[in-house]
Amino acid sequence: MVERLLFSQEDPRPYALLRIVVGCMAFLSIVSFTPFLDFFFSDQGFYPMESMGQLQRLHYPISLLYLSGKPVWVYTVFLFSLAVSVAFAVGWKTRFMGPLLWLCLASFVHRNVFVMDGSFVLLLQIMIVFMWVDSSAVWSLDARHRKGEPPRIDSWVGFCLRFQLCVIYFASGFYKMMGADWVKGDAIPYVLANPLWRRYDFDALLQIDFVLVPLHLITMIVIYWELFFPLLVLHRYTRWAALLFGLFLHGSQWLTINTAFFSPILVTLYLFFLKKPTQEKLFHKLSSVLKRES
Repeated sequence: MVERLLFSQEDPRPYALLRIVVGCMAFLSIVSFTPFLDFFFSDQGFYPMESMGQLQRLHYPISLLYLSGKPVWVYTVFLFSLAVSVAFAVGWKTRFMGPLLWLCLASFVHRNVFVMDGSFVLLLQIMIVFMWVDSSAVWSLDARHRKGEPPRIDSWVGFCLRFQLCVIYFASGFYKMMGADWVKGDAIPYVLANPLWRRYDFDALLQIDFVLVPLHLITMIVIYWELFFPLLVLHRYTRWAALLFGLFLHGSQWLTINTAFFSPILVTLYLFFLKKPTQEKLFHKLSSVLKRES
């Protein structure tokens, strides 16, 4: 059991797909700061380095943006980070670009933690594990120069990614239990009514009981789904139910709420909960679709 979980060899394609998603989401997350680079990260903005205090420097000591507060340096780190995220996504010098991408993400998070959303922090957490594995075995520029069968990936990496997702969901459900709006089932309707979060105007729909009742029910289900996700994925039948509900939840979230790039990252991690035959069927269908389109 332990040998299968930690020391066996796995298909490199889920890791390659995760590399592409992480690289693309990192690129888009960094690009989203474009209009606010000076204001958020330079000494000309609302949070110059001299006002950071010892607390943040003590807890977040790693950042290229600590080297200078001048706007020209901020833009240099910004462009460098974009280049690294693209190189990581396409799989060029991947073993080197992985740690570099983690450093670039940490530079923004640690310079100004107050403007970070969940997707940016999630990328940083995933890269802590992911930068130690060669995810360029397939679907990468690095793979073009390799001969023979692509190398397999040690299963301990997949185990860490699965464990990480379980912790994320459990912690999210745990803190939701402390919120009265979540326990009463009002959180999702409140978010959909908030102009800062919603993608569209749902005010008319939120006046209809036929819409509100399912939203209240889903709100309460989400709490218990997150809390028990680590247990649900242990058995194959409950695993499928948990993953399908997660697809529904994150798909709905992506369509209705401005949650940045949180949902695509988490849904990609679902690949690591699928058995090998299911992964094989999924990638076979994906290859067929790509061949038809090309």
